[in-house]
Amino acid sequence: MADTDRIKRNLGKMIDAGAPEADLNAYLATEGFDSPEAWRSAIAQPAQPAPAASPAVKPVGAAMAVPQRPPQIQAPPVPDDTASRIAMESPGAALPNARPDTSGRFIAPPPPAAPAPQGRTWADVPGEALKNLPASAGNFLQALVQPIIHPVDTAKGLVALGDAVGSKISRPGNLLRVGDPEPTPEQLKARATREAPADAVGQFFSERYGSTEGLKNTLATDPVGFAADLSTVLTGGSMLPVRGAATLGKAAAAVDPLTQAGNVLKLGGKGAEAVASNALGMTTGAGAESIRAAGRAGKEGGEAAKAFTANMRGDVPVESIVDMAKSGLEKIRQERGAAYRAGKVDLSKDKTIIPFDDIDTAIGKASEVGSFQGVNINRPAGKTMDEISSIVSEWKGLDPAVYHTPEGLDALKRSIGAVRDSTEYGTPARVAADRVYNAVKAEIEAQAPAYAKMMEDYARSSDKIKEVTKTFSLGEKATGDTAARKLQAATRDGAQTSWRNRGELLNELSVYEPGLPYAISGQSLNALPPRGLVGRGAAMAMGAGAVANPLNLMALPAFSPRIVGETVYLGGKAAGKIDDVAEALGVDAAAIRAAAQASFQTGRATQPNMLRVQ
Repeated sequence: MADTDRIKRNLGKMIDAGAPEADLNAYLATEGFDSPEAWRSAIAQPAQPAPAASPAVKPVGAAMAVPQRPPQIQAPPVPDDTASRIAMESPGAALPNARPDTSGRFIAPPPPAAPAPQGRTWADVPGEALKNLPASAGNFLQALVQPIIHPVDTAKGLVALGDAVGSKISRPGNLLRVGDPEPTPEQLKARATREAPADAVGQFFSERYGSTEGLKNTLATDPVGFAADLSTVLTGGSMLPVRGAATLGKAAAAVDPLTQAGNVLKLGGKGAEAVASNALGMTTGAGAESIRAAGRAGKEGGEAAKAFTANMRGDVPVESIVDMAKSGLEKIRQERGAAYRAGKVDLSKDKTIIPFDDIDTAIGKASEVGSFQGVNINRPAGKTMDEISSIVSEWKGLDPAVYHTPEGLDALKRSIGAVRDSTEYGTPARVAADRVYNAVKAEIEAQAPAYAKMMEDYARSSDKIKEVTKTFSLGEKATGDTAARKLQAATRDGAQTSWRNRGELLNELSVYEPGLPYAISGQSLNALPPRGLVGRGAAMAMGAGAVANPLNLMALPAFSPRIVGETVYLGGKAAGKIDDVAEALGVDAAAIRAAAQASFQTGRATQPNMLRVQ
């Protein structure tokens, strides 16, 4: 017969020491009671002998961790210490889920932040998640920075958690082998203390995701934490050498709270950048684009930074930007010529003889311009047509195998074009010359369709050259000062021409001369006093207001193009250095996301209210 009084005393000592229910069950097994029901039966009927223990393998710990109690018996809520004692003396009472604190005693973990209400439906989850979003985000951030602000505590927690997991792995199944000595209560207590961190983490995730109600509760009360957990799992999957890993990585980024918060901040940053650049562009009078170019020059470095700083600090003359613009214009001309020559190579391969019938017809109709009943009444038009007719007649007498081919007629067209270009727009002479010029062009296009595309590109480039030359006064007769003022005006808002926005034309020039926008912006920001009436007027008003409020003087630097230019440039330079370091270290968005997820999971798992490890 088992000595139930002795067993009760031992159980009381273990409870006072804070042993968990699993260890209490293990001790009962050593006394011959292989289930809680057997012990209850023994203390209810002391005369009955306790069931004999198995001579081979005896289950302990987790193998008996979930007793099946009669559902009709429930214990009233009591204080922590009393509850553990009643759990043995009143078989229907529930034991608390004890966890270790710094003193080695076992204390109950904090209650969950928001227990799942009974009857919650999936339809209720979105509304509750939205309501709990701020608190959930706060918890996420707290766990994220935990390893940073408490590195020592985090290290201790990780060591304890790793030791707990190692202990559990070393005892698979929580079974004793035949011949092993029975563990003493002290050994059971020490093992429980060692494995408590792993039990706490396991229970945490079991409560969150181990049931449908738990999942709904997690989604409703901790939406940010759920997203972080899901992103962590997906990120882990994306690192595996399996098909679809890239898709998993994209999905991880899509649900990762930190990534999405970064996207929001980027949008906000772009909005703030737009507001700041427009505001500083107005106060300095240099224009928003000059402010933005200052930041880009600092961030990009290289030729962009050299062009910007040299012009902002007065190291080069004002005319340097005119020279750069003309250089870009010349590169457009060279590109146009190269494309034309490349097209002519293919044109020269076509040796087809083109007849002059349609060209002669066009000459006859063109001769009617500026004439009446066959009598010329417009001498300039008549003179132009006589010259063109002479050129065509001479060409018709040349060797057809060379001069009447598509390539030969292209040369004829250019000869007629030279006569045409000597006439004024809108005059009868110009109209007549255009008719013959277009007739020759049509004959070539009919024989060589690719010629039409080549000439279309050539015409487009020619129009661009004319437009840029006229808009920025880059012709031979224009002065450098006029061209420089027009180029600087292209960086200011609302600078319009009768053709297109000057900024668009400047962008086209910058394709061929990349440093030009930075050089122009540097010159726009090279003066200490503000530019324009708006900036100067605002600065004067701010200075006058300093009489009443001296703090207004603190805003005056925002009105100086040079001070603002130097400040924004240095800010961009600092941002560029950060990007260079990240690139050198091979840090990309995925690596940052994985590091943040590791920090969050580590911080949450090692928070004091999770493991109670000091």
